[in-house]
Amino acid sequence: MVKVMLPKKALCLLFCTFSAYSTDVSVDEKTPLKWNLTDIQASTIQHNQLSDISLSDDNKMNTFIIAKLGNNNVIVFNSASLEPIGHFKTRFSLHTLPKYSPDNRFAYLVFKNGWINKYDIDNMQIVSEVKAGIVTNNLALSNDGKYAIVGNELPHNVVILDTDNLSPIKLIETKNKKGVSSPVSGVYSAFSRYSFIVNLKDLKEIWEIPYSDKGGVDIYKGWAHDYRKDGGEGKIENWKVEDKFPVRRIKTNYLLDNLILDPNSVDLIGFARNNLSSEVINLDTKKKITSIKHAKQFYLGSSIIWDHQGKEVFASSNIKKNKIVFFDTESWQVIKEVKIEGSQLTMRSHTESQYIWTKTVIKPNKEEINIITKNTLKVIKTLTMATTDYFEFSKNGKYVLLSMQGNENAITIFDAKTLKEVFKLNRFQ
Repeated sequence: MVKVMLPKKALCLLFCTFSAYSTDVSVDEKTPLKWNLTDIQASTIQHNQLSDISLSDDNKMNTFIIAKLGNNNVIVFNSASLEPIGHFKTRFSLHTLPKYSPDNRFAYLVFKNGWINKYDIDNMQIVSEVKAGIVTNNLALSNDGKYAIVGNELPHNVVILDTDNLSPIKLIETKNKKGVSSPVSGVYSAFSRYSFIVNLKDLKEIWEIPYSDKGGVDIYKGWAHDYRKDGGEGKIENWKVEDKFPVRRIKTNYLLDNLILDPNSVDLIGFARNNLSSEVINLDTKKKITSIKHAKQFYLGSSIIWDHQGKEVFASSNIKKNKIVFFDTESWQVIKEVKIEGSQLTMRSHTESQYIWTKTVIKPNKEEINIITKNTLKVIKTLTMATTDYFEFSKNGKYVLLSMQGNENAITIFDAKTLKEVFKLNRFQ
């Protein structure tokens, strides 16, 4: 095991992920609530020319980052050698997880105050910046890495960016057909559909925005069942939309939170805020398949979907009854329930891992990490830890990071295969 001593007041570790510097962005009567396409374009900043340096794919996948909260510095580490390999400054209010380009060359950093940064992992520098909104929630990338969509709380819109230089391509106000607007609670990538999914916080609609016709997602104006130009009911309204990034509206019965897509991007699951259930919606038919009544207190933000014994399994945590519930996604029937002692149940996994890591608070300043195998759906190991700020898998799935609070105030890294501790960074003043 490697131990490193670093100043407590400076550091917060992010293992191929970023926690928020602060999600508190003040918006008062003096804050302008308009930020249009011209403003976005004018805010674009291009930095130094990229050099020809190119890290190996393994080095890119092995990168993790330590952020200095006091002065917004970031240190880049290599997880193979556990040595620092670079650092850079960031803006205020780093928010949510970074998104990585398909070749792992670039990381896109999202800031709560609307700024988006493009970080070149090979050259270890910020290469482009843009202020895409006033209060921003998150960002999603297209499957080819050419486009990014930014979801804003203020103004109520989504912005499509060209990832080459972060220049804005299109701004779409998030309004229903009656003109009622809504903040965006999240944007997602439906990779196999070549489209983005937009979750509207205050409207009973989910939007699908295709960025290519390769996914076969058709958008029509007028009635979907009568889309011919010479058709009857729709008349001239019924033609296929040819605008870039058209909006396909999917009506929902309830306001939905914490969306999750199945691996094939066919079904979408969201927590129905007003009904305290989880709704399963088929994106092709734009229809609800079923409601998961067992899921009245589910936290979909940490749900997992994977193949298990020839079936696709959906696992989510019931935060009221403190258990993990496993569903067969074909019938949406419960396969198994695993009781986990403690409160505030969350879980993490990775496509390359055979394990599910669950975290619960068992008493003040103590937590239990229960590790469940995907094959047997049983707890095979339990760890007692200090209270964690967060825990995540590395993007290559080789490691699990736990950032501890309290007196221990340390970073612990586990090998995701052997489940053994391999690195510890203690933070003292």
